[in-house]
Amino acid sequence: MGHLTSFLTTLWLTTAAAQLGFIKDFTKDVTKGAQNEVQAIADPLGKTIAFVGAKTVTYNLTLAPEEIPLERWFNPELPFRIFLHGFTDDPSKSSYKTISEAFLEQTGLDSSKIHLIGHSLGSHIAGFTAKTFYNQTGYRVARISSLDPAGPCFSNLEIALRLSKEDADFVDVIHTDAGVYGLNEQIGHVDFYPNSGSEQPNCLFQTCSHSRAWLLYAESVLIPESFIGAECSSWKNFMKGSCDFNNTSVMGYYCPTDSRGKYYLQTKDEPPYGLRVAGLTYVNNAGIVRNIKYLVTGK
Repeated sequence: MGHLTSFLTTLWLTTAAAQLGFIKDFTKDVTKGAQNEVQAIADPLGKTIAFVGAKTVTYNLTLAPEEIPLERWFNPELPFRIFLHGFTDDPSKSSYKTISEAFLEQTGLDSSKIHLIGHSLGSHIAGFTAKTFYNQTGYRVARISSLDPAGPCFSNLEIALRLSKEDADFVDVIHTDAGVYGLNEQIGHVDFYPNSGSEQPNCLFQTCSHSRAWLLYAESVLIPESFIGAECSSWKNFMKGSCDFNNTSVMGYYCPTDSRGKYYLQTKDEPPYGLRVAGLTYVNNAGIVRNIKYLVTGK
């Protein structure tokens, strides 16, 4: 199952779900849904990684549902967060460490909600997970946070084959490489497009822009209201100041679940990225290459 198996590793870390008898059917169905869209390209990694306090613990992929509930640290009453990485990532990459450590440092988690967090292809895996959970339980997961959802193979697909706002009570999306590795389409209850949602400041390559989404999200966990966006129809209107600046919303972990629509904002080009309310005022902070591109293409 190759990289696809890697994408699903964190799914096996569910706490409450691991207690339920349907866990094997649940994960089997999720895998089947993802396999319909993704070509396996390598051998399975065969492992899953859990973050427990300051330690990183490794489990065999297929044995994790049985082994984790037996651990002394396991508490089925505690909340769980599922982070599903992108196509080129694996559990050893920095996206896992950054997101997990942000939550561990923040510590105050809402115990009443299931919250799936996916980057790139992991966003659509989160969608398949939520679809399967609903089909087997009749309940929707509370929230899915999609960090630059994968675009290749998922653009203009019917919602049964990708993440959509129908998959959870609340779906918030951050676009940072729209049109290349990420989707440009508005697929959540609320979609944020920092720095136009495509090329990110201080990023020479698209992989940098694609990864910026999880860096912004991790910062939002640690610094509430670090990113504030204004409802707007386009980046061009945002640059002109032609947006509804009376209708703003917080991007990231603390995004209000009643937020709806399309929001734009600016960030800095290095951490801490957040500009708070200053991010509502457009300032040309693009590099020379992007400025020349905009003059030539208008994009």
